[in-house]
Amino acid sequence: MKNLLLAAAAFFLVIGSDAREHWGPPSACPQPKVDCCPKPKCPEPCPKPCPKPCPKPCPEPCAKPCPKPCPEPCAKPCPKPCPEPCAKPCPKPCPEPCAKPCPKPCANPCAPKPCSNKPKCPCKPACKCNPCVCPPVCFEKGHETSRCCLPAAFTEPANFDVRCGNDIYFTANFTYWEVMQGGMDLAIPGQATAISPSVGTVSFSATGQDILVQDDQFKPGFQVGFGWTGGWDGWSLYGEYTWVRGTTHTSASAPAPGATSAGGVTVPQFAIFFPTSWWPDVYLTNACTTISSKWHYALDIADLQLARPSYIGTRFTLEPFCGLRGLWIRQSMNIRADAIHNSLGGAIPAQRQARYTSHSWAVGPRAGLNGNWHLGYGMRLIGDGSASLLYTRYTKVSQNVQSPDITSLPVSTELDDYGALRPNLDLSLGFGWGSYFYCRRIHLDLSATYDFSVFWEQNMMRYLASLTSSISSHPAGAPANMYIQGMTLKGAIEF
Repeated sequence: MKNLLLAAAAFFLVIGSDAREHWGPPSACPQPKVDCCPKPKCPEPCPKPCPKPCPKPCPEPCAKPCPKPCPEPCAKPCPKPCPEPCAKPCPKPCPEPCAKPCPKPCANPCAPKPCSNKPKCPCKPACKCNPCVCPPVCFEKGHETSRCCLPAAFTEPANFDVRCGNDIYFTANFTYWEVMQGGMDLAIPGQATAISPSVGTVSFSATGQDILVQDDQFKPGFQVGFGWTGGWDGWSLYGEYTWVRGTTHTSASAPAPGATSAGGVTVPQFAIFFPTSWWPDVYLTNACTTISSKWHYALDIADLQLARPSYIGTRFTLEPFCGLRGLWIRQSMNIRADAIHNSLGGAIPAQRQARYTSHSWAVGPRAGLNGNWHLGYGMRLIGDGSASLLYTRYTKVSQNVQSPDITSLPVSTELDDYGALRPNLDLSLGFGWGSYFYCRRIHLDLSATYDFSVFWEQNMMRYLASLTSSISSHPAGAPANMYIQGMTLKGAIEF
């Protein structure tokens, strides 16, 4: 029994060693299966030509000359007398044919050998620009893709890729923007009340009505651009020019305050405006009955940027860019006040006029991000943002105020060659659609965005007015900002 147990134990040890050898972990772990859609089938590759050219066709078969020349005529004439006529010369024998004729030309060209290596997806034809062939691709550059074509979070270049093209594109945009600016308040509604009609003195006070502010209006404009996407490693270069112009008018009369009573006597009240610091405080009074104004602005913006759009996932593309921005702003403000009131409540039948101008240029670095969330069928959501820091040079800021008030001379002041750093911020949100045409030889893109821009401390006209008014009461704070908002319709074509 003991021997039987020992034999069984030895048998199981042997079997165990074999099991460990066959059931243990493999030498190389198998690759995990990837849950992925099937890859597109590639067409058969174009056969390569024969490694050696076919032999040239044989020339026409030629007849070799006879190995022996034809025999000459008889050397000796027949002896005389000769009963028989002389023998005729030997005729020339026919040339013998060639022993081996030349080989005939090939009836069919040599069949090319099949290609040994198959191309990888996406399949590329031997001739990329063959107009008769539109080869399939795994995905269209610049549009949504899938994990079969690109792994997630891979920074594949996302430039539009047209076939047989020049890698250039043009843009043309229509803008409908509203330009606004801080510090454009004109006057405060007020009233003049006679304290003692017999003396004729008056007191001035505000009525609590809405402050008169320069009007803002949406104005049309345009943008044009030119780009090139043929850079190394997916880089692109783009330049754009923006044209913005506008003029707004504002005109109002002071609202009538009615009448009041003093000591049981009805005292009339005069409707007046109290102009803001656009009028210097050196004048005897600034109260007036009506105010009209005109604001004109002109903006020219030039941008040059270097960018590299890339895929972040399968449906999101991000385009970081950096470059330069040039900015030119010219604006003017004309204000006219009618029927200026004096301290006795009477109106001077004259006008007080003020004209302000501001001219500047700026240049500096600009950087930002353009994002696109692809929804399918060529549609996408757009979100763009950029910031600039511009060195700004104000070449001319002037003030010229004329008034019939005899107590003071006209005010004329200028601020020239004033330099400062001014930041700028741009944001856009919108929706777009794009598609390839003519077998991916042309790409057309259309989009609509709503844009926001801030140009810090640009109202130097009001700043200069506050400087001259601060002699008496108004502090001169920082210049007010300029703001832009509105819709942009964009079109781009690449070929």
